[in-house]
Formats: sequence, C-alpha cells, structure tokens
Amino acid sequence: MSQFTSYEEYERSLIEKALDQARKEAPDKWKVIERQQKLATAHLDYGFPTKSEFIRALQGVRGVRIKGKGKRVRLTPEIVAKVKDLKAQGKGTTEISRALGISAPSVYKITKA
Repeated sequence: MSQFTSYEEYERSLIEKALDQARKEAPDKWKVIERQQKLATAHLDYGFPTKSEFIRALQGVRGVRIKGKGKRVRLTPEIVAKVKDLKAQGKGTTEISRALGISAPSVYKITKA
C-alpha cells in the first residue's frame, strides 16, 4: 500500500526532497535563491504596487537623484562667462558642469564656441 493518497502528494514529496537536497549540497547558492525570491516581492511587503515605485521611494530616502529629464537651465550670459572663466583656470568639464548645475555637453558647447 502506498503512503500517498494522490499523485499530487507524491509529486510534492519529490519536489520537497529535491529542495532539501539542493539546500544541503549548495547552501550558499540556496541563500542567494531565497534572497532573490524575497526581493521579488519586497515591494508588496511595504505596500508599493510596483517595483519601480518602491525603488524610487528608496532612492528618494537615500537622496539619489532619479534620472530623467530634469529642469532645463537657461544658459545666461553670466553662466557662459563663468564656464569660460573656470575653463581658463584649468577646471575639467565635469567639475564645471557640477559646480554650475548644467550638463557636460553644455560646457563643451560653450568652450567650443
């Protein structure tokens, strides 16, 4: 007489045996899999309907600027003069763009002209 009352029970027991074997053979790999499974539904645990909304909220808490179209900065004559002055002082493009709050391509355009 079989210890299982249905094929589903038998199948479930085989799956459990395989999972137990996997846990024993590769505990580190299994931890990674379990962590991935938890992270896949973490947004729901914290009440966010989508993963992207959850990520944006985390980035906001951390103070990370979310990429995307930002507010467009007008290149006034004062900014252009500051860019040229800083470039003449030997400052780099990235340093100038961060200091003045403009994009690096804008700095390139100003210094090229």
